Amino acid sequence: FTLWSIYLGSSVDEVVCLAIEGIADQPDICGSCHHTLGRLHMRFWRLDQAETSFEHALQLHRQVHNVLDEARDVFRLGEVHGYRGNLDKAEGFVESARHLFKELHNIQGEADCLWRLAQVHVKQDQLEEAEELLEHALQLCNQLQDHRGKAFNIGTLGEVYLKQNKLNEAEQSFDRALQLSRQTQDRVEEAYDLHKLGEIRLRQNKLDEAEEMFERALQLRRQTQCLVCEAYNLEKLGEIRLRNNKLDEAKEKFQRALQPRRQMRDLVSEAYNLQKLGEICLQQNKLDQAEEMFERALQLRRQTQGLVGEVFNLQKLGEIRLQQNKLDEAEEMIQRALKVGKQTQNLVGEAYNFYMLAEVRLRQNKLGEAGELLEHSLQLYRQAEDSGSEAIVSKKLTEVRLLRGEGPSLN
Repeated sequence: FTLWSIYLGSSVDEVVCLAIEGIADQPDICGSCHHTLGRLHMRFWRLDQAETSFEHALQLHRQVHNVLDEARDVFRLGEVHGYRGNLDKAEGFVESARHLFKELHNIQGEADCLWRLAQVHVKQDQLEEAEELLEHALQLCNQLQDHRGKAFNIGTLGEVYLKQNKLNEAEQSFDRALQLSRQTQDRVEEAYDLHKLGEIRLRQNKLDEAEEMFERALQLRRQTQCLVCEAYNLEKLGEIRLRNNKLDEAKEKFQRALQPRRQMRDLVSEAYNLQKLGEICLQQNKLDQAEEMFERALQLRRQTQGLVGEVFNLQKLGEIRLQQNKLDEAEEMIQRALKVGKQTQNLVGEAYNFYMLAEVRLRQNKLGEAGELLEHSLQLYRQAEDSGSEAIVSKKLTEVRLLRGEGPSLN
């Protein structure tokens, strides 16, 4: 009953906890209950509790030499580390589980491990290795006539194509996965496939179709009570509203997405939503509110050591100070962004920082320094092959030269 409830996306924590209390003297069955409780925790993104439950299960299953359930516990611990982004640990646990499943000649378990290993490789941008693992996993799923496993692997193959910018192949993969998910009545996977099809429409700038996909995915995710998945959909819907310049509607979506992110203690995604809210406030010329959002996002980026995000927030705070004509504070923010940005080796970000410093010097009427900074910015944009930004900086540099009584450069 509990496993079926998890499959449908329902929460039955109390049922499992009662079972654990009643069978504490039966380690094998108690271990299975801890394992099931861990899966429930994972569904609601309670990763610390999930890890504790799977570790309890693993100890109990090893105690009674239940190798099959030991393999399942190790596999789930790999999933926990994968969700946290600890990819090396995740790979180690899943490889260990795969070894145990192979010893037991358990094809289903081996197929699941191959799929999860492929996901790790996708996150590491090791796409050829991921594709090879998925092909092997699909062979095993066909052998088992496991349609649900096929849906997972075909969906992950779509992720590989997305990273390779092969949108047609990705769309075909997610369409096939969606059909299989509906066939097996897996609403969680169906919502995932719809979400990915929405992402493809977003890349194709088909905003109405993307919105329809995300809305359908959102309805399914509400049914399955998957908070993290619901937040993803709300964020994408917020992005569409931003592109359509519907700022109040975009703000509402990002605010709603912020709540489950906080509930799940997902600091990276919380920072992302705060940044988006800050951008909206900037567009609405609500500088104080924008400043508050970017300051909060900056603190979170520092906690998570997200250097690129830290630079972005410092730049935005510098822009706000510039709009407020607080030139010393603006320069301080941009100098900090430059210092942190050197660690990221991001040419575009560095070029923008020099451009912003040039804006400060222009307001201070230091035209010579402004010109030098713009030249530095221009060179970096050229290295990054960012022709749009290069044109903007080139135009600004020409204006500065004219102000200084120089002719425009032929370079």
